[in-house]
Amino acid sequence: MKEDILRYIVDFLEVNHSAFQNLPPCPYAKRERLDGRILFLEWHFETPQPSTEFLDHIRQFLNGSQYTTMLAYDPEYHLNPHSTQKLADNIHHQLKGNDVVAIPLHPDEGFTAAGIPTREFPCFVMLIQQESLLLDARAKLAHSRYYHNYANGRLNTIAMLCQQHNAFFPNLWWTDDVLNSIQQGGELPEPILDQTLRHMTPNSIHKWMFRWGKQHGWYPLCPVRSHRYKELQKRVDDGELILITFFTADTNGRIALLHSTAEESKYPNHIPYDPDFWTAPSISSYAWQFKPLENID
Repeated sequence: MKEDILRYIVDFLEVNHSAFQNLPPCPYAKRERLDGRILFLEWHFETPQPSTEFLDHIRQFLNGSQYTTMLAYDPEYHLNPHSTQKLADNIHHQLKGNDVVAIPLHPDEGFTAAGIPTREFPCFVMLIQQESLLLDARAKLAHSRYYHNYANGRLNTIAMLCQQHNAFFPNLWWTDDVLNSIQQGGELPEPILDQTLRHMTPNSIHKWMFRWGKQHGWYPLCPVRSHRYKELQKRVDDGELILITFFTADTNGRIALLHSTAEESKYPNHIPYDPDFWTAPSISSYAWQFKPLENID
């Protein structure tokens, strides 16, 4: 099975594709493979609860220096996509503070990037990496044209940055059918991408903030105007998390996080003062401050 996974990496993930501006679906896979930086581990996952032994394997991987990617693969994979996501959540919970990200790659998930299925491994694979390294890689890609046809890439990066502040960011949200069913008394279904969940756009997130924001800790501050920049920047320099959203008619909208002037951010999703960004036309715009729910009276 390891050979099958390697074949998938070489024959697909490392091959240039027009959907990613003629870059490979995974631009770093080839270098990782050739440098021997991938740790393969055959493991049988029986439940969404990671075993102590498996968590120890992750700790050893994180504390070592030889590998930067761990692929724990299950040739039999009895778990469904929903259960593997629970498994990833449990890994994050039990290894909180260890700079780790676990991404479940299930062949039955139906995940696509830029309309291309990029997770159709020959079996279930749990990808383990240091979260900081993954964010660095995404930041470098965001400066290229890799995400030109992949709007979810930037939103996923914002989601990970928000997660560092324990803030929920709706890069994924329930479909309208699910929400209508819940409002009529239906039960919350299993989260399944493209069935009960959908990818959001900056425009839809802008509307989401007005409807659902307060329930998840996002509070409206003010419309986004260039003269408000100093006020908003001071809040960020004082440690607040501020998201700005623009609803536009000619695009899918714009969205970004402000970053502290005390730091030089390498993430394009962190926006300093840029006249073109703040004055570009939009139908509606707003700045949102995140407040941890436990701190709200």
